[in-house]
Amino acid sequence: TGSSAASDVASGYANAVQPGAGEWNMFAADAANSGNCSLSGPHTEKLAWEYPTGIGSFGSVVIGSDGELYFPTGFDDPGVVSVAADASFRWRYEAAGELGSCLAIDDDGYIYGGQYEAVFRLTPAGSEDWSASYSNKSFGPPTLSGSSVLICGAQFGGTEITVDLDSSDGSENWSYPEGSRNCAPAIGATGLIYVGSDSNRIYIINPDGSAGGELGGNASLDGSAVVLPDLVLGDQVLFVSGPTLYAYLDGTFDFSYPADNDDVTGMAFLPDGLSVATIGDECSRIDLAGTESWSAVPSDKTFYAMPAVDADGYIYYGDSAGIFRCISPAGAVVWDYDTGTDLRYCTPAIGPAGRVYVLGSNGTLYAFEPADP
Repeated sequence: TGSSAASDVASGYANAVQPGAGEWNMFAADAANSGNCSLSGPHTEKLAWEYPTGIGSFGSVVIGSDGELYFPTGFDDPGVVSVAADASFRWRYEAAGELGSCLAIDDDGYIYGGQYEAVFRLTPAGSEDWSASYSNKSFGPPTLSGSSVLICGAQFGGTEITVDLDSSDGSENWSYPEGSRNCAPAIGATGLIYVGSDSNRIYIINPDGSAGGELGGNASLDGSAVVLPDLVLGDQVLFVSGPTLYAYLDGTFDFSYPADNDDVTGMAFLPDGLSVATIGDECSRIDLAGTESWSAVPSDKTFYAMPAVDADGYIYYGDSAGIFRCISPAGAVVWDYDTGTDLRYCTPAIGPAGRVYVLGSNGTLYAFEPADP
C-alpha cells in the first residue's frame, strides 16, 4: 500500500566504556567515562581506614579487579603506591621524576602513568614493563583507548604535546603539537580525541593523529574535558575555561555556565545522561541547556579534580579546606568529613562494597564505607 508515515524522531546517548573502566574500576577523572559509574558509594558515612604515606601528594586512585588500590605520591619522593582493600601494603614503584596526578589501569591489571620525561607501564606486581622517553616533557594523566595509551605533556613554560602509544610496548603511533599536561585526553563516539591547551581552546584530534578542529574557551584549559558520546547528534563536550563551564554539541557552541562570578572547576555527568554535577565555589546540578536544578552547597576551591557520581546519582568531592562531602541527587548534604588536609587535587574513586576513596595532599589515602545500620 506504499510507504508509511515517518516515525517519531528518536535520540539518545551511547556510553562508550573504555578499557579499565568496568564494573570494578570507576575512576571519574577518566575523562572518557566521567559519570558513567555502575557502582554505589556510601550514602551513610563511616571512615573505614586511613593509609598515611607521609609523602606530600596530589592525585587520585584507580582500583583493580580485586579491589586493590593504586595512587601516585609525589613532589620530593615520587612513586606509585599499591595497597590492598584492607589497607595492607602491596608494593611501591620508585619513579624517576614527578608524576602526573592520575594513573590508568587496563583489564589485565597493567598500570599506566606519566612522569617527567617519560610515560611508563607497570606490571600488576609493580615492576616496570616499559618506559617511553621524551626529553624535557612532563606528562600528566593517561587515557586508555583500545590498544592505545593517550597522554598529554609539556615543557614547563614551553611547547605542548599529545602522544598515542601502543599499550603493549610503548612505541609511538603518532604525536600532535598540543595538549595540556594536566589534561587527560577525552574520547568521543567516533574515536575523536579532545585535549585542553594553554592557548584557550580544546583541540580535536582525529584517531589517526591529524587535526580535527578546535573548540574555543576564554582562558587556559588546564583540566580535562568530559564527553557524552552520541553517534547520532554528535558528542556533547564540556570543559572548564576561565573558570567557566563551556558546552559544545557536535562541534557547535551550546551554552556556558554560570552567569554569575562563581567558579566552576570540575564536572561529571549524572546517571540520567541529561544532567551534570559541577564543583568549584559550590556544588550544582544543571541540565544540558545549562539551567540549574539546584545550587546550594558552598565549598572551598578545587583544582583539576572532578566530582565522582555513583549509580544512584550521589555526588562525592573534596575541597581545599579538607572537607569531603556526599551530596544527594536533590542537592542536600548527606554527610561530610573533615580530613584536615587539602583535597583540591583529587578526584574520588568509587569502588566495590559501597566504598569511596580520596587522597589528601598530606599523602594520606582515606577510605569511606556505609555506616553500620
